[in-house]
Amino acid sequence: EGAWLYVGDNALVLQSTSKLTVRNTALGTSCAAVFTQCSFKDTPVLENVSVFRADEGVINNYYNGQGEPQKRPHQTQSVFFRNFSAVDVTQCAWIFQGRNMGRKPKNYTFVNASFPELSGQPAYKYIGKKGVALKFENGREWLDTDNYHLVFTNLFIAGKAVTELPPERVMNRRTNEIVFASAPFSGEVPLAADRRAVDWTCPDRRRRRLPTVAPGANLVAETKKAHSVWQLSPSYRGRLVAELLGDGSPVYHMIRVRPGAGMQSVVTESVLPAGNGEYVLALEVRADPVEGEPSPVPMCAQLLSNEKCDSATAEVGREWRRLELRLKAEFERPETDLVSIFINFPKGAERADFRNISLRRESSEH
Repeated sequence: EGAWLYVGDNALVLQSTSKLTVRNTALGTSCAAVFTQCSFKDTPVLENVSVFRADEGVINNYYNGQGEPQKRPHQTQSVFFRNFSAVDVTQCAWIFQGRNMGRKPKNYTFVNASFPELSGQPAYKYIGKKGVALKFENGREWLDTDNYHLVFTNLFIAGKAVTELPPERVMNRRTNEIVFASAPFSGEVPLAADRRAVDWTCPDRRRRRLPTVAPGANLVAETKKAHSVWQLSPSYRGRLVAELLGDGSPVYHMIRVRPGAGMQSVVTESVLPAGNGEYVLALEVRADPVEGEPSPVPMCAQLLSNEKCDSATAEVGREWRRLELRLKAEFERPETDLVSIFINFPKGAERADFRNISLRRESSEH
């Protein structure tokens, strides 16, 4: 109660909760404001909650279980919201997104809820545009999911009362129930952000000095630092071990890699001074699939920043294979604070081995 939370991951994560009340609280995050997962013992209550930032949707409801999708356990939940506002969110993608939860009942009740315009896309370039507000997603990699019951009493979007949403604003409504109702409303939640013009000019942003990068240099070469340039990402989804061969060159072993996980190297200080253009990620790699999955294993390489991403894919078998994957950098310098190279396995792997990794700029477009 009475909390102000501003975090870099999902702000309020609810899992297997019982007798929980969140009251008079402000939430801000680069991900989702409320993230619900797994079955609940009781109904958590969120009352007088204000969201001021939620880049990846206001409420996301995912079960994080792994394994064969249709053998995952079905989850059931009930959550109650009273006086819930997200009008201060500038980049607002959607109210609710649910997936991988199964077919047991999932009940979400809102009394007095207010949101800005919803773009349906978690990206800044869609700010203010009208898109999907409620998303119920199914896919080959997720447990079949439906049986949502969402009840809105006094719902406001962009300052206007909502008594129905057109089909294009709700994804997969057919197997889920959505109810809209009205009741006496005395202004418990704001209907729009309180924005005021002030006489102030933002000073020029200083550009940090970046090191000089030699043409053709390997931007992910290991140095004599205490730590490797590569880290497991996310850090809890597997294990990464580096081994030095007799000639001093490293071999990386990823063990029990969960779907979507991989290894990442932060290359901000080398890619930004090298400039935009085409980069070549060269490596030798082999992989053993997760039990029950076929070989070869799908692999994805990404050159990504805090605002853009370019990807390349390949299939990796049990024998060593040399790959050269081309990735294009089109970063905008004032907006780009972080750049990394991320090698991951969308379906996971029992083990993956890498050696002779290099990242080099092939062409430049400063």
